[in-house]
Amino acid sequence: ANWETWKREQKPARTSALDGIPSGLPALARAEKVLGRAASAGVETTPAASDAFADEEEFGAHLVSLVAAARARGWDAERAVRGATREVEERIRAAERAASS
Repeated sequence: ANWETWKREQKPARTSALDGIPSGLPALARAEKVLGRAASAGVETTPAASDAFADEEEFGAHLVSLVAAARARGWDAERAVRGATREVEERIRAAERAASS
């Protein structure tokens, strides 16, 4: 809590939990940042099947298989992750608007 207070004092121009997240980050890195900020904004993001993987390596293999599935369908996995991340960002902004009114 002290760290968050200090950060707010140092960067008073920030009006959203999403401020300061570079738009040019790769999709997975941006998603991770946005999900971290969602928690601080009080927006729940429940992971699907969080206990389905034994370790990080198995999880990584699953991610690669999802990219392969997207590729087989002609989908752009990077674009898909960016779109899903934008939906979380919209939920964060809606929560912030509700909290400020």
